[in-house]
Amino acid sequence: MFQKTAKWKSKFGLLGMKISSSCVCTIIKTNLIVSCALVLLSLTFAFSAIGQSSLNIVAIVNDEIISDYDLQSRIDFVLFSSGLPNNPNERKRIRYRILNNLINQKLMLQQAKQKKIKVSRKQIGEFIGQVEKQNGMLKGDMAKLLNKNNMDTLTYERQVEAKIAWGRIIRNKLAKSGELDEENINAQIRLIQNYKGRLEYLVAEIFVSFDAGRSDLKEQELVNRLYQQIKDGTPFGQVARSFSESASAARNGNLGWIREDQLDPNLAKIISNLQRDELSVPVKAPDGYYILLLKNKRLAQGLILGETSVSIQQILLPLKNNAAKSEVQAQLTLAQSISRSVQNCKDMEALEKEIGIPKMGKILGVKLSNLLPSIRKATQNLDIGKASNPIRTKAGILILMVCSRTFDEDEEKARRRVAQYISQRRAELISRRELLDLRRSAFIETRK
Repeated sequence: MFQKTAKWKSKFGLLGMKISSSCVCTIIKTNLIVSCALVLLSLTFAFSAIGQSSLNIVAIVNDEIISDYDLQSRIDFVLFSSGLPNNPNERKRIRYRILNNLINQKLMLQQAKQKKIKVSRKQIGEFIGQVEKQNGMLKGDMAKLLNKNNMDTLTYERQVEAKIAWGRIIRNKLAKSGELDEENINAQIRLIQNYKGRLEYLVAEIFVSFDAGRSDLKEQELVNRLYQQIKDGTPFGQVARSFSESASAARNGNLGWIREDQLDPNLAKIISNLQRDELSVPVKAPDGYYILLLKNKRLAQGLILGETSVSIQQILLPLKNNAAKSEVQAQLTLAQSISRSVQNCKDMEALEKEIGIPKMGKILGVKLSNLLPSIRKATQNLDIGKASNPIRTKAGILILMVCSRTFDEDEEKARRRVAQYISQRRAELISRRELLDLRRSAFIETRK
């Protein structure tokens, strides 16, 4: 007994008292707690020294935070997807814009939560699958690509979630705004038809907004940098997907064929002076900055009802290769007379027999795209039952008349296309207005 007590003395002090096993356990537990606390404290200091910046709050949006890790992850993703150089100067240049996009994303997700709109993992996967398909990738390639380049896949998935949720919010708003009436569609069709024969433009855009009443130097610096990056060889669509705030960003910035009357007058003037595949310098408009790319231009064809097929009656006034000028002129005068006198395809056929010229016959149901360029040009806008102007060919002088014209789709389908176009434009306006209203009513605090 004395020996045991001596052992306890040597371990637990000079009191010389007998300590029970329960007391021993209590002391051990106390020591463990103190030790754990010291370890946790040391880990906290160590973690703080290693990665404190990643825990910093860079913005508060209502009752939710955006951390520096969120911001740096998105900057990594944007630089990777846009092809911009990943260096400290570039990161600093785009920081404000990317943070602004994250704030918008947070507001969209908060609004979706308030409206009880949920986006499933399946929906996110399907959206990413569509992106992969559009870019010629196999299923799962996007995740592999991001992982290979040390990108946070959650950053991309969160972006997709916000896009899907916001799309549902805007569609609901659009539905509540009321159905398009027939007069809206008719008015748009009249605009399209009245513009027939005038120039229209195939345009892509990059749009960067700014807040009215606040300095726009950061936005100006950004668009100038994007402009230079495109000039240096970065694909326009790549930059548009990463930085443009327009709904067209999802389509690589493509707006499709547009008329001058659909644009701000200043932008329309700039586009009209661009050459094919020419890039505009950044242009300031009332709502933000634009960079425009003119892909092509053409004469508007009016409302196109799908692929056009025509049936054509033709008369050929033959000429030899070495025909004298007087003979050519005589045949040309006859051709002009025929063009003025015939009223329909039956007249053309009867006249062909009457003057005894070689029978050319009727071309039945041929697609315009399959005709020779010279014939296609002469007939694509020619009214039914009206003879063309004489066309000089190697074989002689040709007169054409369109007897009938058919389309791959009916008028109802064409009207649905027009209605879809109007709805798309309305949705874009609603989206901008809704996001602006959310920002005005939200508590937003940003930190350096």
